[in-house]
Amino acid sequence: MMPAYMFSYFEFNPIVNNFLFLNWNSTNGSGITGICVAVLALILILELIRTLTEYLTHLSRADPLSLSTSVPISSDRSPLLRALMIPPSVENVKKYRIKLHLIKSLLVPLQMFAGFLLMLAVMTYNAFVFLTLVIGGGVAYFFFSYIRDRIKCKFAQQTKSYSEESELIRQAMTSSSRIQQYNKIEGTTP
Repeated sequence: MMPAYMFSYFEFNPIVNNFLFLNWNSTNGSGITGICVAVLALILILELIRTLTEYLTHLSRADPLSLSTSVPISSDRSPLLRALMIPPSVENVKKYRIKLHLIKSLLVPLQMFAGFLLMLAVMTYNAFVFLTLVIGGGVAYFFFSYIRDRIKCKFAQQTKSYSEESELIRQAMTSSSRIQQYNKIEGTTP
């Protein structure tokens, strides 16, 4: 049965009836504390899902050779040779990326579900719940954004090293083509 009147203003009231689900009621301070702890846990879960999604996105965009465990990449090889290596199996790379995409596709509905539950929590117009959501969201973002920044830095370093290698390859190819042009002009062959 729906109440005849719903509040359209925030109030500090420990009494909450049917919070998100039927018969989840709060009649005292410990009940509203439990609701606030549940909202805080939901916020943390939402930020964790966002962080995992971003990590999986970076993994799917990463160079497959940097993730390969079957073929060790020795550091004594020149950057030119390492950039020309081909993964042992392109099919394994495809399967790996499909698996990452599938995991991300499962995380998106969970993220939406958590977000909608938080929206419905705010719509109860309980000030305790609202303050928990705002403060908890800020604290969760503070901690998880640090983790996301570390992930970005990790993958940015890999991208930087690969861009340096591709620059070396471009320079080598440019100088090789210049030598060939010079030899054509001089009429000599190497």
